[in-house]
Parts: sequence; structure tokens; C-alpha cells
Amino acid sequence: MSRSGFGIIGAPVLFIGVFQLLEMMLSPALPLIQRELAASPAELAWIFTGGLISSAISTPIVGRLADTCDKRTLLLTLMAVTSAGALVSALAPNVLVLISGQAVQGVWLGMLPLTVGLFRDTLAPEQGATGNGLVIGVSALASALGLVLAGPLTSALGYRWLFLLALAGALVAALWAWYAVPATPRA
Repeated sequence: MSRSGFGIIGAPVLFIGVFQLLEMMLSPALPLIQRELAASPAELAWIFTGGLISSAISTPIVGRLADTCDKRTLLLTLMAVTSAGALVSALAPNVLVLISGQAVQGVWLGMLPLTVGLFRDTLAPEQGATGNGLVIGVSALASALGLVLAGPLTSALGYRWLFLLALAGALVAALWAWYAVPATPRA
């Protein structure tokens, strides 16, 4: 894989892995969130529901925008919006603000169709296939690790650090994308 292929693949794969890891770590952290924010079980359900709704809405919209807009700009915008949601979630003083942050953060799932198009437009077919395989593999690994890492991380640092660590990973991915991902022509 060429250096540019590594850069183009690496940034979105890191970003997807970070937020898949965060999503999987939230479930084991729910009792701690419930206790710290005095949240009801119904409010806790909305932590996930808000993100799922925004994912369901944003994924086809991002997919369509990826067909008509510069994918680099869209990638960086999606990273910024998702990161803003993670920051709001980390700083949330109550469960309603946390739910709002999660709803904003939920747009991250739109990264999947965007990444497929980005790889198609910027990489050779074999590199694109490698990139798609890495997205799947990293997502699966993050899903498994998230359930295992949630307990030790929340015990040592508290649940807010799950969002802050994801935010740090998103910043690294965004900087990587800024330098490595080329602009793509509009369709």
C-alpha cells in the first residue's frame, strides 16, 4: 500500500474505530451515568435512541452528499460535528444535555457510506478493498474491546473520560485527514 493510500485509509478507519469503541463502552457505563446524573431508566434509553435516530437520518443524507460534494470537506465536517457532540456529552451537567450531545454525535455513522465513496474515488481498487476490510475489522475489534475496556476506564477515570478519550482520537483522525486526504472532484 502506498504512503498516500495508508493516509487516506487510516484517518477514517481510526475515526470509525474510535466512535465504535465509544458506543460499545457506553452500555457498561450506564449505571455510573444513571447515578451521577440522577437519570431515570427512560432517560437512559434516550442516550442511545437519540444517537440511533440521528444516525438513521444522517447516513443516507451523508451518502447522497458524498455523491455530489467534495468528500474531503464532507469528511472533515462530519468529524467536527461528531466531535462537538462528544464534547457536549463529556461536559453534560444533566441527562438532557447528554442525550442532546449523543444525538449530535450520532451523525458519525454517516462516515460509513462516505468512506466507501472516498476509497472508490481516491484509491486503486485493491487499496479500496483493503480499506473497506479495515473498516469492518476495526469496527469488529472496537466492538469487542469496548465491552472489556469500559469497566476499567470508568472505574479509574469516570464515564466523562470515555467521551474525552474519543474526542482525542477524533482530533488525531481529523488532523490525519486534513494532511492526508485529497479533495475529490464534485460529481
